[in-house]
Formats: sequence, C-alpha cells, structure tokens
Amino acid sequence: FWGMAISNGQLFGVGDAFGLHIWSVAGGPAPISTSDPSTATWMNNTFISGSHAYLFGDQNVMIIDISDPIQPRRVGFIPDTGTGTRGTVNGTHAYHAAGTNGVIIMDIATPATPRVASTYSFGSGYYGLAVSETVLYRGTGAGVETINIQNPALTGHLGNVSPSCAGASDIKVVDSMAYVACGGSGIRVIDASNPVLPVEVGNYMLIGGT
Repeated sequence: FWGMAISNGQLFGVGDAFGLHIWSVAGGPAPISTSDPSTATWMNNTFISGSHAYLFGDQNVMIIDISDPIQPRRVGFIPDTGTGTRGTVNGTHAYHAAGTNGVIIMDIATPATPRVASTYSFGSGYYGLAVSETVLYRGTGAGVETINIQNPALTGHLGNVSPSCAGASDIKVVDSMAYVACGGSGIRVIDASNPVLPVEVGNYMLIGGT
C-alpha cells in the first residue's frame, strides 16, 4: 500500500491494482470491502472528505462515494492528470501533485462532475502537498514552496524555503507551522506565518541520519 487515511473508525488504503480497500479499526482491523471494479487501477494516495474518498493515481483522480462502506461506488473521475503521488482536498477543491504537469487544481463542488479549474507550474519537482486556509504547501526536490490559493482558479507563487532536504515527500501543517518529511534528512519544521518568507526553525534527525 502507498497511501492510507482514517475516518469515522474506518481505515482506507490504496496502492495496488484493486482500487480502494476499507477496513473497520474498531476492536482491531477487520476487512469491510474492496471497492467496485471501476476503481481497479493503480492509486498512490487517498484523502477522505465527508462521505467521499478521493483517490490520486498515476494518471487520474477518482472520487468514491463511501456513504455505504460495504458498497463503495465511483461517482467522479478526472483522466490524464499526469504521473503523481500526492493529493489533498480543501473545501470544494482537490489538489494533485502531477509530476511534470505541475499541480492540477480541481473543482469538486459536485463530486459527480469534477472539473479541472487550473494548473499551477513553477519550478520542478512535485512531491508532498498540504493546505492551510489560503496557502498550498508544495514539496520540491530541495524544499518547500508556498502558493496562494485564495482564488484556486488564479494561483500564484508566494515564497520558497530550502532546508537540507532531499525531496520533501510529505508535509503536515498545523496553524502556520509546516512539518516536512525529508527522507534521510529527518523532519524539518518550517514557520510560514509569513508565507512570502517561510523559514526553517527546527529539525528532528533520525538516529544514524546525516
């Protein structure tokens, strides 16, 4: 498995050719279902929002209705998004880090009819993604970029920070603090209270790391 999410006592996993897997985690993991055959494609990451699971894959994004976890069903699909590994959802928009295609920004206000709202391309490398209010954090091959998404159809570069980071593979944000997974370089802590000038304020190194 390549991606997981937990919501309402259920664990959702993706990462093989069989789509979305769902388990109950109440009292120990127990299988509930595997999604219908329409989701049988390779997916790398999943995000749960309300009664829908958003699956981000190598070439597409799928939206699965999980209101009945025993019978999940695909309700939305966006093809040809590019090779990507990470995605996230914020309100009525989804964001997919799609390799050389940049960040694909999708309007998901109606999950059955999602559409591409815009594409953001600046620099190279599209790894981890996270959203906090009107700022999108994008992991690059050398650090983290902050992007203005106040209007998702008109995104714009805000700032960069380049800690000692060989590929920011995952990012979690609490308030204005970003915690960045940097492989063998450990975890880097970024203060983005001023997103135009984000700065590294701390780090946690793995034992044996460099």
